[in-house]
Amino acid sequence: YQRRVRGIQTAKVAISNFLPLSDGRKLSECDIIQKVIKAAHKRNPPRAKYDSTWDIDKVIESLNVSNESLDLRELSIKTYTLLAIASYGRSSDINHLSARDFALESSEGEPVHLDLVRLKLPKHQREGVLRPLRFKALPSDSAKICPVRACLDYLKRTDRYRPADENKLFISSRKAHKGIAVSTGSGWLLEAMSKAGIDTSVYKAHSMSGASVSAQVKKGKSLAEIMKSGRWFRESTIKKHYLRDVQV
Repeated sequence: YQRRVRGIQTAKVAISNFLPLSDGRKLSECDIIQKVIKAAHKRNPPRAKYDSTWDIDKVIESLNVSNESLDLRELSIKTYTLLAIASYGRSSDINHLSARDFALESSEGEPVHLDLVRLKLPKHQREGVLRPLRFKALPSDSAKICPVRACLDYLKRTDRYRPADENKLFISSRKAHKGIAVSTGSGWLLEAMSKAGIDTSVYKAHSMSGASVSAQVKKGKSLAEIMKSGRWFRESTIKKHYLRDVQV
């Protein structure tokens, strides 16, 4: 399926670059081409890559260390991974979070939730308002694996290195400290998974979404609650592509 549809998409892009339509539109904007691609998807619908998923708790447990004990790269990986787990997010979603204009709500000196601004629309949203991504803080007895505390510590640690014109939340731990690429973020997720004993020759970075969703459902969280994260609009999408039996 993927090769067939990708072949059509590749041909469309290649032809569009050299042969615009007579009315000035790109080939990708042609109604007939759009119908052909839609028909290809209907005839060969995407199939789930995994029949089961891995145990997200293994990764969380491996991250259960104090932020102060980590160097900048290790803290970057930990924070990136905890945000991905908490939001069921793709690496591309986490990669395009902003370090600017975030909103923190606290109560009696303890964080309650953190709103992070997006720099671009998430993959599932084609148009509309850029809504912030909200992360809920964990209780103080789970402080070491709290995504909000990790993010605040990361922001504090990187403040001295962050270029004035760099808006991305995650920056390279190497000198120049530019915003990281999506591939770097995916590599960080794989590194966290591998360290926790997950077989990364089978499960890739994008499998973290399914592992996170499946773990929450197993613990009793409803699909309606998960959908409130703002990523999905239909339960059928979650059931078809993300919800799997967890391998212990």
